[in-house]
Amino acid sequence: MPRISHHISRKAATTLLHSARTAAATGRPFTVAVSIGTFLLNIPETEVSEKFRKMRRLRFVRWSTYVPKSGSGAVRNSRPADTWQIEAPNGFHHIHWMLHVRPENRTEFEKKLEKWVKDMAGLKPADPLPPNSLCVYDVHNPEGKKLYMAKGIDPFYASIFKIRPVDCGIVYGVRGGTARSLGPSVWKPIKKAYKASKPPK
Repeated sequence: MPRISHHISRKAATTLLHSARTAAATGRPFTVAVSIGTFLLNIPETEVSEKFRKMRRLRFVRWSTYVPKSGSGAVRNSRPADTWQIEAPNGFHHIHWMLHVRPENRTEFEKKLEKWVKDMAGLKPADPLPPNSLCVYDVHNPEGKKLYMAKGIDPFYASIFKIRPVDCGIVYGVRGGTARSLGPSVWKPIKKAYKASKPPK
């Protein structure tokens, strides 16, 4: 049985809350948000985390970092810049995912994503997805979206981050994550440089 979590940990929440600014600072701003209604797809709650992480690693990461045979050496989309959280209020488990997708790749990404989600749910390519089980939309306010995604933070730490905590249910396995390219080894130096650039008070 996978491990159980009730809240986002302080460490995970810290990186999540730095993710939007770090993505923008590294030239890969969050442009797309995805919502996957895994309960609508009849994916067992104990398998949601494992199935999503496998899809992200084997499908999205490979798609995003693929180097086309054009001779330029540039990757198709970018080194992954994304953050995600699983929520399960009252057992209605679903996934929030915010990521960088170049505008010119948006159509292809959405087509691929539909196939990836169907595979997660054990559906055939010709099978229709259940209504509202997959939503993809533009991110106009990544700072606001990250706060929404962080609402499941451990209430003990919520006041530190000035977040109103919400009970987002029990999640089996890894509750969420942020791309390594946006992790502490990246955001901490950026934050330090920003503070150093500010004039003394």
